[in-house]
Amino acid sequence: MRKNTLLVDGYAVSEVVGAVILLLIAIVVFATIFMYVFPLPIPPAEPNVKLSGYVNNNGAALIEHMGGESLKDYRIIIRELDGTLINTTTYHNEENPWEIGECNYLNTGSPLLTENDMVCVSVYSTSKDGSEHHVFEGILIGKRRQTPPLISPMLISSLRTDTIDEDLICYNYTVNPTIDASNYIYNWLVNGISITDILMPFNTNSLGNVKDYSGNENNGTAHGPIWTAKGVVGGAYQFDGVDDYISIPYCFDAGFIDDLTVEGWINTSGENGIISSYNRNKYWELGVTNGKVKWSTTAGDGTKDLAGILNVNDGHWHHVAATYK
Repeated sequence: MRKNTLLVDGYAVSEVVGAVILLLIAIVVFATIFMYVFPLPIPPAEPNVKLSGYVNNNGAALIEHMGGESLKDYRIIIRELDGTLINTTTYHNEENPWEIGECNYLNTGSPLLTENDMVCVSVYSTSKDGSEHHVFEGILIGKRRQTPPLISPMLISSLRTDTIDEDLICYNYTVNPTIDASNYIYNWLVNGISITDILMPFNTNSLGNVKDYSGNENNGTAHGPIWTAKGVVGGAYQFDGVDDYISIPYCFDAGFIDDLTVEGWINTSGENGIISSYNRNKYWELGVTNGKVKWSTTAGDGTKDLAGILNVNDGHWHHVAATYK
């Protein structure tokens, strides 16, 4: 009886072991099928990108893409050092991603002009599943600026000689930077006397009076031209090429003219026109002929014409000057 019982028990153990093996096989098969049909999501890889932040000479804060992957979906957060939020911007640039060499200018609210101006910047890259990865963290600080010495304005020659072959360099540290000026007008003096007889930057919106800043009060009168603020130094006047002109008084000390220099900025598309002239008899005239600058004088030995070789009627600003002795 005991032997038979042991045999029966042995068969029971074998059946249990077989059932366990079948169950394990079933689990493995089910897991394989489930993984094939319903694969588990793979966590997105963190982006490989290098960003660099800095502040330029104008106080603008920017982040530059230095290398790695292009950023299509990202978020930029700008805070004060105490954590106060200044600005946060989310970008979705599928067609125009942020790539190597490109800069992203930051909206800091105000420029970072001194070393006391600081902001904390964080950049996060957004994956397709909506998760964010931290790709940049830094504090951007304005540049230290040196205060120039308070000295009088200077006009320095490059060769330190009195010749026409040198360049003149203007230094002026005395301008008050708190003045909200639209432009600065320089009236140079030699022994207290202006080097110009007439100085007209056209900085005043006037349809009549044209102010002379030489100090000689040789103010002009506008007859027909339209004033515009889009000049090079100050404003400018637009002439119709027919009967518009500006008249100025006689500004020379003597009753005759033995030498003079006329200069100005012009912008024209016309083939011919007068820039400046004296008297209807054309004692002298600076103008444009066939698209080129032309200087004409009428003296005792007849009329003399001198023409330039470059076209100036291209619709761009040109500085022209003529000297007569």
